[in-house]
This record gives sequence, C-alpha cells and structure tokens, in this order.
Amino acid sequence: MTTPTTPDPGTTSGPPARPAAPAMSADDETVPPPAHTHRRTPGGSLRVLALLVLVSGVILMVAGAVTWFTVTDQLSDEKIVVSDDADNFAGDDVDGPFTA
Repeated sequence: MTTPTTPDPGTTSGPPARPAAPAMSADDETVPPPAHTHRRTPGGSLRVLALLVLVSGVILMVAGAVTWFTVTDQLSDEKIVVSDDADNFAGDDVDGPFTA
C-alpha cells in the first residue's frame, strides 16, 4: 500500500502569489490609482443608433417645414376669411395653420 506524500512547500501548484501592496502610513495623503483605469467607450452599435436618430430627426424637421409651407400656400390660394364672431383672428384671411 502506498502512503500519500505531502508536497514540498517550495513546489506548490497553482498561480503565483501576487506581491503584497506597500503599507501606507497615516501620514500618506496620496491614494494609489485603481488597477483598472481605462474607460469604456460606447460600442459601434450605439453610435450607429445615435446617428440614425439624428438623421431621422432632421428628416422629420424638414418634412414638417415642407408640410407647413404647402398648407399655407394652399390656404392662401382659397381666399378664405375667418368668421367675424370667432374668438381669435376674427376677420383675418385664412393663410396658415393657425388661422385655419
């Protein structure tokens, strides 16, 4: 029968031990920086989404302006006048979305 042997303390298996951090005294005012000082930057998909939202917003603003001027032009061509008993814009020409 074989007897289990104890490993030699100088030949341990596993990862090597990390060196101990230097001791800090109460007089030290500096704090060592953390080991992970790099910043994470947004990934590529987030940048693509941001660009898509930006382009969509610009397209919607341009479409709104085109619609506003189209409605204004068509209402001006119809020569409609706001009723005299209206609360707002009484007697004015209907020439835009507010007076319509």
